[in-house]
Amino acid sequence: MAEENPEGFNRSSSGAQLGSMDVHQIASFLNQLSTLQAQISKASSSPISDPASPYFIHPGESSGSPLISITLNTNNYHSWSRAMLLALKSKNKLKFIDGSIKKPDPTDALFEAWERCNTFIVLWINLSLSSEISESVIWNNVASDLWRDLEHRYCQGDRFRVAELEEEMYQMR
Repeated sequence: MAEENPEGFNRSSSGAQLGSMDVHQIASFLNQLSTLQAQISKASSSPISDPASPYFIHPGESSGSPLISITLNTNNYHSWSRAMLLALKSKNKLKFIDGSIKKPDPTDALFEAWERCNTFIVLWINLSLSSEISESVIWNNVASDLWRDLEHRYCQGDRFRVAELEEEMYQMR
């Protein structure tokens, strides 16, 4: 049965146990509590929960919905890449495709967050590719590698087409 102390608080059996703890046990308990509070604080300030972080993915994000309406084919790399860059910039994910965020070691605390963001970006890019192009890059699992591969393959094709169009323009004069 609980007894009432002079301050008006009920003293239960757990309270009696706390009162029977020695100074070292109390210090150990407070140290554990402090460690737990630090872990909670660290988790709440995690990059995956900070909207300003490139690792943040909004809960409403979908990896199955295309980011842009343009589909990359062999003739429209520049307009496609511009639209994709703007879309990824709006989601704070450019660092994944420009290579400034490197893949962390599997033991790194950010590895799972990096994997998740990278997977989203790879899926978003793949959703915006024509079927022929998509089939040729399907095994490319790192967003920055995929981006460089597409740029290497199709950016020059556009340059040749631009040169052809410029030549046609000059001939019309």
